[in-house]
Amino acid sequence: MTYRPRTRHFSRNLLAGLIFVYSAIFAHAGDAEIKMIGNIFNGQPAQVDTFEPTFLAVAPLAKIRAMIGEVYDLVGAPVEITGDELDYVVTTATHKIKLKIRLSENGAVAGLMVNPPQKLSVDTSEMNVGEITEAAIDTGKIIGKFAISAATLSQTTIEFLMKDDELYFRNPNGNQVQLVRKNNSEFYILNMQDIIFSFKPVGGVVNQLTLDQKGQLIDFTRLDLILDEQKKLGDLSEVSLSSVGYAVPEAQNDGLDVAALADLTAHDKTIYKLIENVENGAYGKIDSLLIVKNGKLVVEQYYNYFDRAQAHQMQSVSKSITSLLVGSAIKQGYIDSVEDPISKYLPQYGHLLKDRKAGITIQHLLTMSAGFDWNEQNPPYSNPKNIRMQEATSEDGVEFTLSRALINKPGEVFTYSGGYVTVIGAIVKNATGADSVLDYLQKTSTLKALKFENLLWQKQADGRINTAGGVMLRPRDLAKIGKLMLNDGVWNGQALLPKNWVEDSLANHTPTKMNALTDYGYFWWGKDYVVDGITYSQDSAEGYGGQELLLFTELDLAVIITANNFNPGVPTTGMVEDFIIPAFK
Repeated sequence: MTYRPRTRHFSRNLLAGLIFVYSAIFAHAGDAEIKMIGNIFNGQPAQVDTFEPTFLAVAPLAKIRAMIGEVYDLVGAPVEITGDELDYVVTTATHKIKLKIRLSENGAVAGLMVNPPQKLSVDTSEMNVGEITEAAIDTGKIIGKFAISAATLSQTTIEFLMKDDELYFRNPNGNQVQLVRKNNSEFYILNMQDIIFSFKPVGGVVNQLTLDQKGQLIDFTRLDLILDEQKKLGDLSEVSLSSVGYAVPEAQNDGLDVAALADLTAHDKTIYKLIENVENGAYGKIDSLLIVKNGKLVVEQYYNYFDRAQAHQMQSVSKSITSLLVGSAIKQGYIDSVEDPISKYLPQYGHLLKDRKAGITIQHLLTMSAGFDWNEQNPPYSNPKNIRMQEATSEDGVEFTLSRALINKPGEVFTYSGGYVTVIGAIVKNATGADSVLDYLQKTSTLKALKFENLLWQKQADGRINTAGGVMLRPRDLAKIGKLMLNDGVWNGQALLPKNWVEDSLANHTPTKMNALTDYGYFWWGKDYVVDGITYSQDSAEGYGGQELLLFTELDLAVIITANNFNPGVPTTGMVEDFIIPAFK
């Protein structure tokens, strides 16, 4: 069967090969799979209904969109798709991609594994190893230091050097490994032929490198060029409203007042420069940037095919939204107090909440200090053995979480746990009598006054709403939450949340012992910035991949960022320290 693709509309630089695996009940294999593969690799952004909710719980839609788009940008449109059962091959004009796909009974993708694309034009099978390893290295073309971007110099600087007429690579940790020539433009790490550096000299000098680490591709720029770029980041001499395409946000009759940036800061050029830097990729793949100052939306910028109407994957920002639902339930009298033992609202799990566990309160869960044995960082989320992945794919996430051993006294030790949020979701559902957390949010909670549009909330394998990471929300609606929190829970004159709930949510209840985010409230993070010798406190909802709602109460300022920065080492702190705080302080 030959597949004829539609016109290409999606273009990105490849960051990583797709490797997603999820098991479920599968339908027959054959033409349906080939048609689905064609739909996935047609150059269009992937749609949420293409994938099973349980699959999206493991592989977020934003990441799928980014990676599939990046693969498409590298290999182009399919000219043929062949295969049967689970194994298929996509052939383009320049590459061949091997993949496995499984469909559920309703035809949605339940499992997908895509191997790194293989170039059709590269054939080293007949090359003599001795010839490859000869010192045919032009020392003047590669020697130097390289980095990913100006925003991440300290974490991503790599260096090439000559030693005994051989080329070596030194990584950010200082370790040195020998490189071996593969062909005229590629070197691989000795004894690790699947880790390759490729380069294209321009005018006899290499200014760009690409690292292919087992299918994960990362672009590097020569450090002296990066340093020049870094100097330009703060140069405001040529930046203007028109040069960066800034436009005053449109009024939508949605409770968000709008204003021109220049009306609320004398340093509007600083934000114009920030917008220019975002467009130039200084902070990775930013999909949206919104700023609310003094209750008015003054910046609303979208990138990478996103727009105002699209809901964006929010990842762990979902936790903070779940926290607000607890506040709503307290205001409505469904929950008496955060000091209530969780057993009060989980009678069906009473057998798991005995002895020391009987003293666990709602507040212990909200502050990530319930004391259960839980390590969500190791192994990583991509590993099925990760405890959060085990909980999300279990038959009962609440039972899975509450069955864990209690290793710390509740209230004393911070331990990041998506399982705690699953339990809070069950408490909200039981206390309010709603069919689901999503139904409560949209139909009877106080937050329904925010009138969220196009909101989606994915489910876990047990049918529960994924309160720890499943929200898909428009950035503009996240801006509404920012305005609500900055106004002590009042929305357009109506108190949606108790003032003391907002204050307690953002208070420092649990030290995290983390370098970047030092304090923790009720599923909200806290940290401080020092700019020009003055300390500014930030409260934030944070999600994997660069999803952020940043609150600066003393500045009456909210910043909303959505992104596809799923590769580590792309911090956005420079945006805040170098531009946002200086523009509004």
